[in-house]
Amino acid sequence: MKDVQCTNREAKNKTLKRRNNSRDTMLSKTSKVLLGIYAFLLLVILLTFSDSFGFFLLIITGLFTLVMSIFIINDVKKLKNSRSSRIFSVILISLILYSTIMLFYGLGNIGVGEKGLVFSFSLLALLIFLGLSLIIGIILVIINKNQITEGELNKILSLILVVILVILFYSSAVSGMARLTDNPRFCSMHIEMKSNSFIFVKGMKDSCIFRVALDTSNVGYCKQIKYTYVDIANSQKNKCILNVARDLGDTSICYQITNDNQRQGDCVRYIAENKGDLSICETSRVDRNLCYSNIARDSSNPELCKSITFNQEKYHCFSIIAIDKRDPSICEKYFPTDEILIQEGVNPQDYSKTECINDAQKGYFN
Repeated sequence: MKDVQCTNREAKNKTLKRRNNSRDTMLSKTSKVLLGIYAFLLLVILLTFSDSFGFFLLIITGLFTLVMSIFIINDVKKLKNSRSSRIFSVILISLILYSTIMLFYGLGNIGVGEKGLVFSFSLLALLIFLGLSLIIGIILVIINKNQITEGELNKILSLILVVILVILFYSSAVSGMARLTDNPRFCSMHIEMKSNSFIFVKGMKDSCIFRVALDTSNVGYCKQIKYTYVDIANSQKNKCILNVARDLGDTSICYQITNDNQRQGDCVRYIAENKGDLSICETSRVDRNLCYSNIARDSSNPELCKSITFNQEKYHCFSIIAIDKRDPSICEKYFPTDEILIQEGVNPQDYSKTECINDAQKGYFN
């Protein structure tokens, strides 16, 4: 009996030893060296501050990762697993390698570049490299017939990929949950680190609340927005209140905008223009002439232009409607002689009956 137990124990020890040795030898020395270089490139990405050099570095790292992935996949294809399991390993490895590049890019200081161009082109290039890595890796697995290594990677690789993806898409998930439930409380779960990035961006809490407030047309949510990273007059809080007021068509909400009389007036004017309500144009803090001019143009009614008190703006109103309708008769009807224009303080070289007719016939200002 004791001999049988000893034999079983020795067999288990041999099996464990063989598995440990297979794990140690699964990756070749070349793959291990390449992984070391890969880790160094990730560190450089993390510490780089220049967007131009950073973009170059991301492309080089993506290309290097493509080469490295081929060596690693060449090792993985020899696993004594089913073909589908090895193909799944190839997919996981490629996704992990390129997701990790994006993770370090997002956590670093390279930034997204002007108009997000660095981010857009970097993402496109990395997606192309990822696609090539997947295609080459799957082909290598399919044509391979030499399976000599024992090992099970997919559970560990899946866990690593999940962790990376959770970090990459955490902010999007939080904002999505907040908007899905119409509950800005989820927005407080945002992590904010830096402004010029796409992971854990400063101001994400406010942006999240802003979106929920607009989705629900709830001005109370707007008031939860802070002033921490922009001046008060141009804060997202005021922009949020303005948009909710426009959506609801409620001018009283406009006066909840703080420290910005101009934005209050614009808010009221937008509502007047949307409703076509001239009485709202007479409200205090509203640019009355601009309000009348926009409503006149929206309704294609030149008669409304006559109520504009600033003569130059009045004749601009006539002209723009004539051009929109391509109707020179409007110019004939509403424009006086050049002498009268001069008396009214209008330069005939800027606005005149002749100029208006010519522009209306062409359909644009000369």
